[in-house]
Amino acid sequence: MEQEKKPFYKKRWVIVLAVFFGIGLIGSMFDTSSRQSPSPVVEAQQPQTAETPETPALSFDVPALVGKDVDEIKTILGNPDRGTDPTKAQLELGTTEWSKEYERNGIILSITYEISTGKVIDLFIAKHSESISDILAVGNLSRSDSRYSVELVKAINAKGYTGAIVKAK
Repeated sequence: MEQEKKPFYKKRWVIVLAVFFGIGLIGSMFDTSSRQSPSPVVEAQQPQTAETPETPALSFDVPALVGKDVDEIKTILGNPDRGTDPTKAQLELGTTEWSKEYERNGIILSITYEISTGKVIDLFIAKHSESISDILAVGNLSRSDSRYSVELVKAINAKGYTGAIVKAK
C-alpha cells in the first residue's frame, strides 16, 4: 500500500499555521491600544529654561467663603455649576445634608451644607496634585490660618492628593 503524498497546503501543520496567522491578522486590525495615531501637526519644541514651575492660577478665594452660609456663597460665586436642590422625596427620606459644586479653571469647589439651616459643613477643593502648595494655591489657602483647618485628601490609586477639605474653626 503506497500512501499518496498530499499537497503541502493540505497538510495539518500548514492549516494550523494558516489559522494562527489569520487570527493574528484579524486581531491586529482591532487592537488599537498599542498603536498611536499619526499626528499631522508637528509642534515646535520650546526652549528649556531654568525658570521655576508656574504657580497654579487662583480658582477660588476659599478663605473669603469660610464662615458664610450657602446662600451667601451663592451671592459671591453665582449659581452653582452642578447640584440641584434636594427633592421633596429626598427630604421626606431624611436627607439632612446636600452639596453644590462650582467649577473655575478646571478646579471644582464642592460645598456641603445643612439643608435646614444653610450652614456650610465643609468646602472641598478638588485638584489632583503631588504638590501640597499647588492645591493650596488654587484655593488661596494657608495651613496656618486660624479661621479654618485644611485636611489634605490622599489619592487612593495614585501618588499625591485629590484635594483639600476646608472647615471653619
